[in-house]
Amino acid sequence: LAAVLVGDDEASRIYLAAKHKACSEVGMRSEQVDLPSFITEGEVLATIRRLNRDPEIHGIIVQLPLPRHISELDVQTTIDPRKDVDGLHPLNVGLMVRGEPSFPPATPYGIVELLLRSGVELEGAEIVVAGYGDLVGAPLSILLALLLTGLLDRILWPFVAALESLISILFGI
Repeated sequence: LAAVLVGDDEASRIYLAAKHKACSEVGMRSEQVDLPSFITEGEVLATIRRLNRDPEIHGIIVQLPLPRHISELDVQTTIDPRKDVDGLHPLNVGLMVRGEPSFPPATPYGIVELLLRSGVELEGAEIVVAGYGDLVGAPLSILLALLLTGLLDRILWPFVAALESLISILFGI
C-alpha cells in the first residue's frame, strides 16, 4: 500500500499512521510518500504514475483533502483503477453505479457490512444518508440502493472472494 500525503495536515498524518500500523499488523508492506503543500499538480501526478508502475505497490491512497491548486479529479483519474484503494477513480465509480464488480470504497463498504452483520432490517426502511460527498455519502447511497435491489452481491462478491484468497495466501488459513 502506498499512501500519498500532500501537505502537513495533522489529522491526515494520524489517519495514515493508523493505516500503516494496520498494514504492519497483518504483514502487509506499506509506504508513505510525503509531498510538500507547494508541490505542483504535475509533480503529484508524476508521483502517482511512478506508483502505478511499481510492481511492489498493489494499492494507492492519496489522502484528501488536497491543496486547492491540485485537482482531486485529475489525481483520482491518474491512479490506476486496479490500485485505487479508495474506489474514487471514475471507472470504479461507474462500475459501482452499474452494479458491476469493482473495488468498493472502504468506509461505505464498512458501513454496509456493519448494517448487514448487525442484522439491521433494511427492507422497507426509510434510509437517510446525510451528505452526498465523494468519499462517503455518494458511494454509501449507491451501495445501499444496490443492496435494496439485490445487486450488491454482484459488486462485492468478487472483491470479498479476492480478499479471502489473499488472507488465505498470507496467513495459510
